[in-house]
Amino acid sequence: MKKIMFCMVAALAWVVTACSEDEAVISNNENLIKEISLSIEGSNSRMAYEATAEGLKFTWVDGEPVYVFPAEADNHTEVLFTYDSSTGKFISGKGLEVGKKYYAVRGSSQTGDKYNVGGVSAALTLSGVESLTNLPMVSDIFTATADGTFSTLHHTCGVVEIPFTGTGTLSEVMFNAYNSTEPYVRGNFTVSFTDDKVGTITKGNMNNYKYITEYTTNYTPLTLTSTPQSLFIPLLPGTYNNVIIYNNDGDVTLAKNLSVTVERGKVHKKSTAINVE
Repeated sequence: MKKIMFCMVAALAWVVTACSEDEAVISNNENLIKEISLSIEGSNSRMAYEATAEGLKFTWVDGEPVYVFPAEADNHTEVLFTYDSSTGKFISGKGLEVGKKYYAVRGSSQTGDKYNVGGVSAALTLSGVESLTNLPMVSDIFTATADGTFSTLHHTCGVVEIPFTGTGTLSEVMFNAYNSTEPYVRGNFTVSFTDDKVGTITKGNMNNYKYITEYTTNYTPLTLTSTPQSLFIPLLPGTYNNVIIYNNDGDVTLAKNLSVTVERGKVHKKSTAINVE
């Protein structure tokens, strides 16, 4: 399958890109689909990425896993698929049943028994130190078919981009929305479906603050200069106000009274850099 590149773009609506549906690989002995094609709405993948002028650009990595769940209430049995860079498809040793409905998930997830509890819903999580390469995503519901099984993964969170200038280093940066009218920025959540499309995100076991992902240890500090350098903080959708940005485990205030509305699949960039002295 021809590789198609996308971008997660700041302040722009998502772009859905269709892919030609190549004939699927079916087991000789069983009526099972062993090969599927997946794209990502707004980008190509999440495992490898680079910051560009447009936002975050992603590419698939060989061996990258996705888990496929049946679109059935109280059915928690997932099937592992891994990306094959030579074909541009995801391959499974187990396979999917022809004619049956499924959805795919990628990134940080709750345990399998949390999926499809009492209905059809994905159970994902956004942790306090989530890497941009492991953002939780879920596809629309699709039908496994011998004509070519294809679906699109959707982002479940957005990304806040904060540029910094100044002197010294940043080793831990915390986004704290404790005093916001909508304080919960991360934690466990479920995603439901409407007409087989990704629907409502319901926040569950939630937490307030979130550490920046790329600079959580002293081994990889960000050295500040007069040239703005951005940190990217993934957050669950919501409107957050009275936000405080801390450094060094909360003992230094870098900025306060910030506000941002986070939409899934978008990068929200702060217009002016935060200067650290």
